[in-house]
Amino acid sequence: MPKQYFLIFLLFLSLTAKSQTASFTYQSSDGLFCSPVTIQFTQTSSGNPTSFVWIFGNGQGSTAANPSMVYSSPGTYTVKLIAIYNTLAVETSQTIVINAGITVSLSANRNYICVPGIINFTAGSSGNISSYDWDFGDGSPITTTTTATTSHNFSVIGSYTVKVKVTDVSGCKATGTFDVVYKNPPVATTVLPVEG
Repeated sequence: MPKQYFLIFLLFLSLTAKSQTASFTYQSSDGLFCSPVTIQFTQTSSGNPTSFVWIFGNGQGSTAANPSMVYSSPGTYTVKLIAIYNTLAVETSQTIVINAGITVSLSANRNYICVPGIINFTAGSSGNISSYDWDFGDGSPITTTTTATTSHNFSVIGSYTVKVKVTDVSGCKATGTFDVVYKNPPVATTVLPVEG
């Protein structure tokens, strides 16, 4: 091959290599990254790769173009994508952080009242909680607190499911419920005389 054609060929390969880049995006269904979570990966590589190799950093991999992966444990994972073209393979990687999921349980000092009154609620949760959203189920506005305890006055007879949604500093959320009843007081009476 004449020297000038060889140089042109090398230039073509160099320009082709530069124009072929591997890249990808990732997202969860709710925009949060709290275990367990399913992450959807989307390849955005330039050109037209013929195939793909994914390494998810958790011992799993895939050859799909746009795979999803379940991360069951919190941690920092390096995700690698290899985009394979006709003449070369291009690699890229990104680091994703999966936060620990949180749990919450809701309790109260009593589960029923017989006259209008206050019930005290306590949310027990894991994680570093930043806010508590309380829905008392009786049509009253949702109340947000930064503490794990609150009180509510129930004034209308009925059965209510109280809910608390907690959010930690990383944005992870969990919901707990507790059922309460405001019922009529029992009526007991004695009639005398029994006969007559």
